Amino acid sequence: MMRHNVNMIHFADVTCGKDCLMDGEIEGTRISRFMLEAEEEISFSICDRFARVLLVLSGEAAVQPARGILSLHERDSYVQAPLEEVCIRAQKKTLLLELCRNITGVEFQAYSQGALPLFTSYEKAPTYREDCKSEKTVSRMLIPARTIPRFAMGSVETTGDDQVEEHAHPMLEQFFLGFSDNNCTLMIDGVPYPFGPHTLLHIPLGSTHGVCSKGDQKIHYIWMDFLFDETGLAYMDRAHRMN
Repeated sequence: MMRHNVNMIHFADVTCGKDCLMDGEIEGTRISRFMLEAEEEISFSICDRFARVLLVLSGEAAVQPARGILSLHERDSYVQAPLEEVCIRAQKKTLLLELCRNITGVEFQAYSQGALPLFTSYEKAPTYREDCKSEKTVSRMLIPARTIPRFAMGSVETTGDDQVEEHAHPMLEQFFLGFSDNNCTLMIDGVPYPFGPHTLLHIPLGSTHGVCSKGDQKIHYIWMDFLFDETGLAYMDRAHRMN
């Protein structure tokens, strides 16, 4: 079995400001985090060559696009509309994640006509089933495939003696991001890695990977899928059976 290098970043102890967590780890992708104090504001410019996803990991914030104000709570996500600036104001101390994904000029023509911005309330997100997960696992679809070109995002939640069975998918790359209550073990190419809260890691392309928990441990993380072409989209359609 081939073993890959695994890039893993823990950022539970950040206190203020902005950090770029991973830039170019997956081609055309940058992930940054912002720690905002209560009432602090941050503005995001228009995105005409990339798509921008904002995710609240802790705290609460108001996002103000041109069409009104939305309240983002912990684990809620927001896909910014192209050519529209947005302002984020923290209602209390807030840990915010920003993901930027490059898109081509051809893709932008279709992307700019999509149903954006997209706000997803975590608690109200649609759920799906997948063969590699148990019946008690709750899997949420946060950003469906085709919302952003070559991208999708969802989450996995379960507790106790449970697992996401080991599997591989060479037609897409992934980031995993642990929520604040995530406490489990990630297996990559037969090697165990402690997978804790506010941990971001790159699942290497082509690796065999799975997740397991024991006793009072909890599996609770976001997956971010980066697709190459229609092969990846077809895999997503087959694997994720919406409830």
